Amino acid sequence: MRCSRRRNSSSAKAIGWVLHDSSRKRPDLVFDWILPRAHRASGVTIREAVKRLSTEQREAVLAAR
Repeated sequence: MRCSRRRNSSSAKAIGWVLHDSSRKRPDLVFDWILPRAHRASGVTIREAVKRLSTEQREAVLAAR
């Protein structure tokens, strides 16, 4: 059980980093990807994904969470 928790945590941090990095040039793509998944994404993933989104996009993702 410990290994899978650790693996999930690492995956969430990696996905968050990719979304954070991708949102520099393609924020609309990140928004379109994260919005339907926001209800099940980790806090780290959401936090990193919304950093560079517009205010409206950020609010929509956080509301969907």
